[in-house]
Amino acid sequence: MSDVQEKTVFLASGGTGGHMFPAKALAQELLKRGYEPHFITDKRHTGWLDLEGSQLTTLDIVSPAGSIFKKFFSMGSMLRYACTVNGLMKRYKPQAVIAFGGYPCIPTLLAAVWRGVPIILHEQNAVLGRVNKLFAGNADAIATAYKHVKHVPEAQKDDVVLVGNPVRQAIKECAKSAFPKHKKDTRLHLFVIGGSQGATILSNVVPKAIAQLDESQRQNIAITQQCRPSDIEQVTQAYKAIGINDAVIKDFFDDVQDCFKNAHIVIGRAGASTIAELTVIGRASLLVPFKKAKDNHQFHNTEDLRKANGTVVLEEEEFTPSKLAEHIQTWIQSTDELKTLAGNAASLGIVNADEQLADLVQTIINASDEENNHDDNSSRAA
Repeated sequence: MSDVQEKTVFLASGGTGGHMFPAKALAQELLKRGYEPHFITDKRHTGWLDLEGSQLTTLDIVSPAGSIFKKFFSMGSMLRYACTVNGLMKRYKPQAVIAFGGYPCIPTLLAAVWRGVPIILHEQNAVLGRVNKLFAGNADAIATAYKHVKHVPEAQKDDVVLVGNPVRQAIKECAKSAFPKHKKDTRLHLFVIGGSQGATILSNVVPKAIAQLDESQRQNIAITQQCRPSDIEQVTQAYKAIGINDAVIKDFFDDVQDCFKNAHIVIGRAGASTIAELTVIGRASLLVPFKKAKDNHQFHNTEDLRKANGTVVLEEEEFTPSKLAEHIQTWIQSTDELKTLAGNAASLGIVNADEQLADLVQTIINASDEENNHDDNSSRAA
């Protein structure tokens, strides 16, 4: 592979799964179209990237969170890395930068502004992230996962394009899956997922809710649950103590698509990737938005699903063992509500979000090329 590629694009992203999964999905689609994706992210990306045909640059950026001293130190590191990325752009000549949010995008976006490289921002959440908001005025397009995204500056609202949130290929292959059969002699399957790092509130509440059920009801439940590594032993023992033998507890599932597909109900947080996967596959859910998420964006992520009757939302103070137990008792008796929730969720799924985002990228690149050709022709004519 040569150093300089005619069709190179830079994908800037924070290194967590919520940013990396859609970035990787777009990269896979761009590879099919003859582009060479070059990821620029931070060291948290470990494990997310294994994409043949792409390149990777890891920036050891200091997080701006914390004291004023740390913020100044972070700004210094970002400016230094912006110079590094500027050198990469001079070498690889990217046709566009697609940024997926998070502070690690700042050096790449700064370099893109300096060099006049077209910028496409992708916002996974229903609230425009702070970095995306900072660079919205420099963007050629703002791609969104929701029809209505809060905090988009008035001057940039015409630049907003709904494309959806790209999901992993394995999730796409399960799109619009049939609701799992449930009869009196089969178990209600719960899939509990707390995002890329798990969620201790789910580890605490879900086993206690199951414990409040009658023994006969507990025997009609199967559980697949993702936990933080530190919570696995506690959760495993909690289920054993109440006679739940059909429980699979892990900190990470390689076959998460099958976990979604086999579930009658998904209990989890309301991160952008989780909601995208729920709507693409079409599954009922009970969501507990992370209260401390910036700008309460997880609660806003649920708005379209709530309006469509595609989920049950309990805020953290409402998410108690007794409240959850009431819902589970209802679902054990009949899955009619779950079938309705699943169907309504599926009606919101944008399965081809990766293709729509790639189409937008190509549109911006083509428009930039035409403008540059026009400028060149005008210069020669003069």
